[in-house]
Amino acid sequence: HVGIADAEVADQLARAVQVVDGGVDPAASAEPLIGAPVRRGGGQTLGGLCVIGAAARDGVSLPEIARQAAALLELGRKLDEHRRGEQAAQVSAAQLRDVIANLPIVVFVVDREGRFTMSDGGALHRLGLRAGEVVGVSVFDLYADNPTIVENLRRCLRGVPGVWTAEVGDATYETRATPLYDADGQPAGIIGVALDITDRVRLEAE
Repeated sequence: HVGIADAEVADQLARAVQVVDGGVDPAASAEPLIGAPVRRGGGQTLGGLCVIGAAARDGVSLPEIARQAAALLELGRKLDEHRRGEQAAQVSAAQLRDVIANLPIVVFVVDREGRFTMSDGGALHRLGLRAGEVVGVSVFDLYADNPTIVENLRRCLRGVPGVWTAEVGDATYETRATPLYDADGQPAGIIGVALDITDRVRLEAE
């Protein structure tokens, strides 16, 4: 497109690199040639920006263009890293959800007011619930008729971890709950795992 034959490309690029490194006087080149290094803010060279041919005679301000190119390349690199990190996090989260969904457990999180912010796990079906169905619902309203659950959750919201067994309908759950804390070290909620032990309890009873 700019009048350089394929056989000449390697030689032109070699001269371009020399110009960027400051080792060759552009005027000594057979083709008009100017170049400028593309550097990060810290001084690390990312590459070179070169113009060969007629445009080089027009006094193109390559240093400024090179600075813009460096900024765009750095932004692109950061966006790529962020995108890769997000994709990896999404894959990990999806795998974790799959594991939780296939285990006989309920993983839950409640805020300092006792409202569910998360509810997931393969043991929800025994309660007639779907993942996330009770998000926003008060655990104290949902289990108002189950004092074992209510009392243990209130204790946990005061900062005391707990382990307890409670019956919910025709199912039995062993729950382990741990307080969550805010930046000031105050209890801000609870994260817990309830294991469906219904079959084990029945076998022990038999």
